[in-house]
Amino acid sequence: VDPEEVPRNQRVLRRCYKMVTLLHTNRAQDYYFYVGARVVPGKTSEVALLYEMVDEFVRAVGRGIMKLLILDRGFIDGEAIGRCKQKHRIDILIPLKKSMDIFVDVMGLGKSEDAAWQDLPAPAPPPVPPPADRPEAVTRREAKRQRTLAERRPPAPPPPRRSLLDVRQLTTWQSCPVPLNVVLNREVEADGTEEFWALATTRDYGRPESVVELYKLRTTCEERHRQLKCFQELASFTARAFSLV
Repeated sequence: VDPEEVPRNQRVLRRCYKMVTLLHTNRAQDYYFYVGARVVPGKTSEVALLYEMVDEFVRAVGRGIMKLLILDRGFIDGEAIGRCKQKHRIDILIPLKKSMDIFVDVMGLGKSEDAAWQDLPAPAPPPVPPPADRPEAVTRREAKRQRTLAERRPPAPPPPRRSLLDVRQLTTWQSCPVPLNVVLNREVEADGTEEFWALATTRDYGRPESVVELYKLRTTCEERHRQLKCFQELASFTARAFSLV
């Protein structure tokens, strides 16, 4: 609804904030440490703010501590990505927008007859071991229950077929002063529907699938944000002073 169409006496103004954080973790996801945070008015651009926090972090602890910065596409900034790589020796991993020239170029390479797509096996569901203190009788009963549920459950649709295309040393992104490696992901559903998405990184790697595995860490970081907003009631802090929050 256009705010101008709402009568002035019926408009409700609410405080709006943004929180930008630097969250540190490892591949095993053993810990999550907040090493930087900013709470700013909702109209503030979070892009410039994030890279300012990176600059401040490097000034505080030196280069070589932060090695890889995993971002979402909302933080796309070619010049800042180049500065992180050249000045701070920090590699960036970020998804590309489909409207970007570099994404269009990679898609063109993917549709060529010479494209070397690499098929990936369907991921197996992770095993769920029973609790160590569960009695053996209960374990047997639960196993029988799971078999019964599996027999009654309708067959699940086959998982999408996944494949990767590895494209190295791209310089199409004119505002980014460093070359990028791009992993183009293709997912084909059972009905033939195709979905493409791409990850760009300044990091050198041996296996393109390792780039996708690294990006999965962002999902766990998003869960940390959800915990703050939904369960630790961050939105209930109405003070405008960051020190009070």
